[in-house]
Amino acid sequence: MNVLVVGAGGLGCPAALALQGRATLTIADHDVVELSNLHRQVLYTHRDLGQPKALLAASRTGAKGLKLKVTAENAADLFRAHELVIDGTDGGPTKLMLSDVAVQTGVPLVYGGVLKAHGQAMVIRPGGPCLRCLFDESVEGPTCAQAGVLGTVAGVIGVKQAELALRPEDGLHVFDGEKLSWRTVAVKRAADCPVCPASVDITREVCPMTYVRVKLAMEKLEAGRLLEVWLKGDEPLKNVPQSARDEGHEVLSLESHGERSRLLLKVR
Repeated sequence: MNVLVVGAGGLGCPAALALQGRATLTIADHDVVELSNLHRQVLYTHRDLGQPKALLAASRTGAKGLKLKVTAENAADLFRAHELVIDGTDGGPTKLMLSDVAVQTGVPLVYGGVLKAHGQAMVIRPGGPCLRCLFDESVEGPTCAQAGVLGTVAGVIGVKQAELALRPEDGLHVFDGEKLSWRTVAVKRAADCPVCPASVDITREVCPMTYVRVKLAMEKLEAGRLLEVWLKGDEPLKNVPQSARDEGHEVLSLESHGERSRLLLKVR
């Protein structure tokens, strides 16, 4: 499995170590090693201060290192070049951006977050909820640097992210570092989520009903909204995207997911 780890810090380091030898890894981070972070960034020592984290982490896990800041401008291309992405970043806006790109591209993302003695992880994948089903732009708490984090909790969550990458499970997995306990919270797509697409499954339909079902679903949506279409078979894979383009809609992605394919459309 080809995995991108975004962020080589408190989450990315243990995640990369846990996946070493189990996946082909790429680690992206634009920052350098700092003294205040060493208690939770287990791949580095005092001798590494000031050195690029991505390159050091890559050299110690057999990964490819990218000294690169992942942004809204380059994230989609990076996602599409990998089978799965692990979120090792710190800060709400970046995490929401990565979640948005996962929805747009259909590439699964394993979210992770830590603060003080608590942490959580969740898989964001096609058909499931995204981070905006849980949070919105107004939910911006302190970062690890601002509020602090118990280093061992970051390690626990990073390893959990690696586990979810290898064996995906639904729900939000919440860790209490004071009680040393886990619980899993069921999460559903929010009806008013501004990012999650509407969905239509035409895997059992045959032409001409394949595009008729898609067209009826798009007519219910406002311009700019997204629609994911689950389909299979050679003819629908050719005809449905082309019919959507002919009517002026935008095809954002067409990705294979086992026996089915996921077509993502933007309504015009």
